[in-house]
Amino acid sequence: SWHWGFGAAAIGMGLGIVQYLLGSRALGKFFQYLAVILLVGSFAAMIWLTVTYDGPPAEALTGQQELIPGTIDATTILMVLKMLSVLILLGCGALLFRKRQIYYGIVGVVLAAALFFSNVGNVDGKVTMIDIIVALAGMVLLVFPMVYFTRLFLNPEWEDNVRKRLYAVPVFFFGAAIFWSAFEQAGSTLTLFADRFTINAIFGNSFPSSWWQSLNALLIMIFAPVFAWLWIRMGRKGNEPSSPAKFAIGIFLMGLGFAVLAFGATFTGDADNPVRISPMWLFSVYLLHTLGELCLSPVGLSTMTKLAPKKLAGQMMGVWFLAAAMGNFIGGLVAGLFESFSLPLLFGAIFVTTLISTAGMLLLVKPVRALMSGVN
Repeated sequence: SWHWGFGAAAIGMGLGIVQYLLGSRALGKFFQYLAVILLVGSFAAMIWLTVTYDGPPAEALTGQQELIPGTIDATTILMVLKMLSVLILLGCGALLFRKRQIYYGIVGVVLAAALFFSNVGNVDGKVTMIDIIVALAGMVLLVFPMVYFTRLFLNPEWEDNVRKRLYAVPVFFFGAAIFWSAFEQAGSTLTLFADRFTINAIFGNSFPSSWWQSLNALLIMIFAPVFAWLWIRMGRKGNEPSSPAKFAIGIFLMGLGFAVLAFGATFTGDADNPVRISPMWLFSVYLLHTLGELCLSPVGLSTMTKLAPKKLAGQMMGVWFLAAAMGNFIGGLVAGLFESFSLPLLFGAIFVTTLISTAGMLLLVKPVRALMSGVN
């Protein structure tokens, strides 16, 4: 039932809002009132959407798409905003080059090029408001982190040891964004794969393809205590991997899952003659992805807060979740290629991307550890 599914999410989010409101005393008066208005309004909208939503039409579940003409001609406006975003990214890169932050200057230029050559903001003719919001969100998710880090690095108030730690933060940020862009295929690409190409049955009992979404949570509950015990035990022996090394392991396990799926996808035939394969293929993927998440997600949040100055601890938690938002957006763009490429090629490309990212993270382990000034 769509109502039960969205209703369960609404309850969890509602409890989160209550917790946030109870802690709002730490905010100034203006932000307290603003938080109450925004959160209560969001809660009311969430309840209304839950009650009125009947799920996507049947055609959407079978892969058929119906193009609906938009009503707003925003081609020129979005193009101007896109060019402005590119210029801002290039400006951040230039400022960082001037401050001899060569590597982060290169990141700014690369992000500018990625945005320029991407389809983000490229529309032709009239579009809907959702298309405009998605395009603007994509630009903001690329521009805001770069502007934030540039401003952070150029701030003259930091002492040398604090500044060194801040230089390590973007490594974890962009590493997490790459990880989440692949991980969040679970709600799109992997679900489509489960629905169309996987035998959704165990011991002769069939189940809906949507049930695969519960597997990650179940595996986390099983393996989280194991990883907590493992890190503590290795720490006592003095051989616990550093945070950047754990990131590299997490990204590698993520990519390994897609390598498994790329191989399994070679047995699925094509869209005209689909062949369903064993559920063990997809189970192996979710298992590897969960193990990768346990290496990266809790470690990243802890490391970001340790590296941040006390006055920026709350901001850094927000920055960490902004990496997840960026990853989700990139993941959505990748999921849009499901119908355009063969599955082995699509999953293989994700594996290669994560493999390159793993190699980059491994090369950065020693320099990042030096920047972290004793934080493991």
